[in-house]
Amino acid sequence: MPTNREVLLCRYHYDPLDRLAACTLSKQTSTQRFYLKDRLTTEIQDQVHRSIFQHEDQLLAQQQRQDDTVETTLLAIDQQRSVLNALDATQPHPLAYTAYGHRPTENGLLSLLGFNGERPDPVTGHYLLGNGYRAFNPVLMRFNSPDSWSPFGKGGLNAYAYCVGNPVNRVDPTGHAGFWKFLQRTWKNLGPKPKPKPTPTPTPTPTPTHIGLDDMPNEILENIFGNLQGKDLANVSRTSKRMNESVDALSSRNMTDLIAKTPENRLLPLILDTGLGNTRGVAPSAAVQSGLTLPDVQRNYPSALVMGIGSELHAFGPMFAILEPPAQLASSL
Repeated sequence: MPTNREVLLCRYHYDPLDRLAACTLSKQTSTQRFYLKDRLTTEIQDQVHRSIFQHEDQLLAQQQRQDDTVETTLLAIDQQRSVLNALDATQPHPLAYTAYGHRPTENGLLSLLGFNGERPDPVTGHYLLGNGYRAFNPVLMRFNSPDSWSPFGKGGLNAYAYCVGNPVNRVDPTGHAGFWKFLQRTWKNLGPKPKPKPTPTPTPTPTPTHIGLDDMPNEILENIFGNLQGKDLANVSRTSKRMNESVDALSSRNMTDLIAKTPENRLLPLILDTGLGNTRGVAPSAAVQSGLTLPDVQRNYPSALVMGIGSELHAFGPMFAILEPPAQLASSL
């Protein structure tokens, strides 16, 4: 008399994090799964690679690669991540489910994910929630195995119930019955309402104050003016009474220091540069207020110098006699 023998349909492999890492159907190559955080992103079976593109909880598209062929399918989902429409290069493919996620078998894999964005098992059609923790049967509308949090933990008394009998408004991505979350939500809705906290009065943001030169202390002004040319100092002195006084005081002090450090035979270039506004940290007016007279400066200047000031030519220093060239040189000229 023949005996009934069990037939191995599929072998499941789990990684160290208790996630379903691969499943091997009989007489087929193994299918590997890859995750990003708690979401399935890629599935590889031999030469077929399927990947899911998503942003946070929003499913966007699925791409399938086989050899050199690439097929992209856009996914339309509802608020619970159930794929309702798959649009490939030819036409849209609508998908429909029962309240508990059952869907008739279609020809070909339209979408890797289905009800609530979960991957149906290729053998049974059940949803292995929690990345392989528990299998949910959408036909029987219950789990195939009890919840490890039941009956005295957060899973509740019914260890096989799915979403506390309300799959339309609730989801269970982890595979643990949502009884505890249901109680928390119910108590929050039925319990006493917390008193609204008084809205704090916003502190007005102070308007930034623009600080000008007139608002700066003298120490800072001296550092700034000490790096300006005399022409620029003359322009600054015309902006306000305080700027005029500050520029005059700094220029007088700097001019006195420069005269004390400069030899007598070099005073003429100093006076000229200062008067033309080319001396750093000294305004042109300081050349007049220095007390030096032009004849004294000319007398002590060692070399002959002719300089155009305005429309006139001025000679400074000793004037050397103009010598006649030798006769031989003159004839050649």
